[in-house]
Amino acid sequence: DALERSGTETLWLDNDSGCKGVCKNTGMRNLRKEYAEDKTLCPYNDSCYDGVFLDALGKILEKPIEKDTVVTLHLMGSHGPSYWQRYPDAFRVFSPDCPQSDIQNCDRQALVNTYDNTIVYSDYVLSQLIDLLKTRQPQTDSSLIFMSDHGESLGEKGLYLHGLPRSIAPDEQRHVPFLVWMSESLRRRDGVDSKCLATLAADTAIDNASLSHLLLGMLGLSTATYDKKRDYIAPCRSGQTNTKTFQYQKATGQPPRPVTVR
Repeated sequence: DALERSGTETLWLDNDSGCKGVCKNTGMRNLRKEYAEDKTLCPYNDSCYDGVFLDALGKILEKPIEKDTVVTLHLMGSHGPSYWQRYPDAFRVFSPDCPQSDIQNCDRQALVNTYDNTIVYSDYVLSQLIDLLKTRQPQTDSSLIFMSDHGESLGEKGLYLHGLPRSIAPDEQRHVPFLVWMSESLRRRDGVDSKCLATLAADTAIDNASLSHLLLGMLGLSTATYDKKRDYIAPCRSGQTNTKTFQYQKATGQPPRPVTVR
């Protein structure tokens, strides 16, 4: 809501099971439906490879971007139990894999190979998304932030998939990857220190609840809920920009609250 009320353009592209209401106030595109007839990208019923984002985002970037824009990509990633449906044959790097959904009946190494192949493909998709953003340099300052919402158990201690309560969930379900890429022009604009970022990545434990604070900081927005201590890039950012404050009326009918835009 803060992004929308600050004038930021927002769009949600989905290749998973929807946004659970998170994107109700933004433009939402269901790529499974849009690309359903493309059997190269969507060979299974109601399931597409994340390569659909390369085409969808590429078309968005072909058009002029005249205002701050946040595009959320809801990837399928390594979502189970049908891991084998998450990557094309060309990315079957580790074999044998396990082309079945009853993963508890898979050979242990084959199951791990299948999951690792999903990671190989996800890495490829992320690298290609970054390359797409690079094509907009230097005219557009851009960034890609990637974070998984959960990890995955692959049979360790008899556990599979995810979803155990945090108090008892094993590390495999709680530890997730976190990636931030920024264009050279964005790093120059915000005075981002690369060595500081490297130290941060090596020494700091980051939780995915911090994502909103990081995003607000990157966009130069300061709201009543923004916590600079949880904007982990803030200590590495020295750039100074102008600020302005305006009021917005929340949909709940509560009194207007200030949003500061740097």
